[in-house]
Amino acid sequence: MFKTKTKARLKRMLSGALALAMTASAAAVMPASAEETAKYPYAVFAADEDAGITVNTDSFTLNGNAYTNGVFSTTAQYPNINGTVTDADDITDVDNTEEETEDVFDVNKDMILIHTKLTSKYFTEGCDTYDEDYTYSDMNVNINDPIYVTGRLNLDGNISLNDAVGAVSDVDLTGGNLNGNNTVIYSKFGDIDISNSQATVNGLIYAPFGTVTIDCDNFNMNGLIIAQNVVIDGYGANINYSSSWAELVGTESEELSWTMDDWQYLADTDEDGFSVAHKSKINFIAYMRAQVNSYKERNSIAYSKSVRVTIEHLKMYRGENITLNQVNKSFLLGFIDYLDKVESKHHKPLSEASKTLYYNVVSIALNKAVKDDLIPLNPATKILYSDRPRKGNATKEYLTLDEVKELIKTPCKYDMLKRAFLFACFCGLRYSDIRRLTWNKMHKVDGNKFQVEIKQQKTGETLYLPLSENALSWLPEQKETNDNIFLLPNSTTTIEKHLGIWSKTAGINKHITFHTAKHHTISI
Repeated sequence: MFKTKTKARLKRMLSGALALAMTASAAAVMPASAEETAKYPYAVFAADEDAGITVNTDSFTLNGNAYTNGVFSTTAQYPNINGTVTDADDITDVDNTEEETEDVFDVNKDMILIHTKLTSKYFTEGCDTYDEDYTYSDMNVNINDPIYVTGRLNLDGNISLNDAVGAVSDVDLTGGNLNGNNTVIYSKFGDIDISNSQATVNGLIYAPFGTVTIDCDNFNMNGLIIAQNVVIDGYGANINYSSSWAELVGTESEELSWTMDDWQYLADTDEDGFSVAHKSKINFIAYMRAQVNSYKERNSIAYSKSVRVTIEHLKMYRGENITLNQVNKSFLLGFIDYLDKVESKHHKPLSEASKTLYYNVVSIALNKAVKDDLIPLNPATKILYSDRPRKGNATKEYLTLDEVKELIKTPCKYDMLKRAFLFACFCGLRYSDIRRLTWNKMHKVDGNKFQVEIKQQKTGETLYLPLSENALSWLPEQKETNDNIFLLPNSTTTIEKHLGIWSKTAGINKHITFHTAKHHTISI
């Protein structure tokens, strides 16, 4: 049975006060004499108050304690829990005032941060480091030395992890069997998605600012899972608390060298409103013009011309006044859409080679901004390869009318995902618009006809898009007016995985994404 939160609670994910007080408070929480032996007390921990720990399995065994600031829920009819599970409904602040909660670090409620500890122990000498994204796909994937990726990490196959793997962005483990022997699976700012058929892990799964999603037929863990949210799907899950891994984590948290806003910037999921006042206000166009001059001075005349042409496209896309803090994931996705639609001076669509070149020029400029300490991470690392322009791949994946009909007839494990995707096919809205769409943006006009109100990210202009009967037929049952129409997973990896499973079940051998649906407004 699922439990439901009954009241809102103060966000404990990570406050500014916590970041400042961590080092001072840790000493108060734990005497220096006990520092070496203090052990993290939870086999599973989820810090986010808006979600928590969700176990969608038939059988579930937990030998150890679990804690979440949100809600613990499980579909297991008879969960075997040998320990204490504490969630928000069990938390009381009778003995702690609000001020005490902010001033005193409490391992029971706050995220332990161990970035420096993991880096120094695993990701220094002998570590294989890869710039931007890295994918290793093979029948057998054997990792015997640590791997660290500055973007997104994907391992696909029968995976044997005999050392640590880490990434600044998301970590995706897919394919056959996963065997993790004394391993750390670490995402600094992103999500961790483990969707192997079978998985056995002895170690630590750590995503302090993201969601750990495990979707395996059977999952066996000897160690700790620490994240903002934890979701476990499949047939069965068995998690055993490990004293040795708990000792590695400890109870003393390090002080952050970056702010909460840094993380929010990196975790941007196409939603506006993040506070980015702390980041550089440098004009991005001016920054790129300086690079034009720099390349000229180094006699890289051809590339300097490419940068200059890219600048002109950026100006046509968003104007002259673009600051670095505006160049995020949603900005780049919009630029990709712009390149797909704009014409060359000969009034023809841009070639795939040209689109790839202009996108890469922007990404290279952002890499330089990272090296110049102007931004913490290149937001291009958050863009999936399938959504990027690719040279030599002039044809995009399109769905035919018959293929859409097959998808309609084919069941999908997640009905809401099916509804959202088909709705996109029939109205042409992009994924970010569908994700933000609320019931109060649906307006009835001319009897039984409806239109949807959309605010364009690029121009800020409000548009009203008429909806066909086919599009309307895929709307779920209406909820409260301010509620989102489509409730979708936070992880784009999870969405693309299940879209792939659904399409293959329908007999469609194409890589489909919401970007695919956006380009296919149809009526049947």
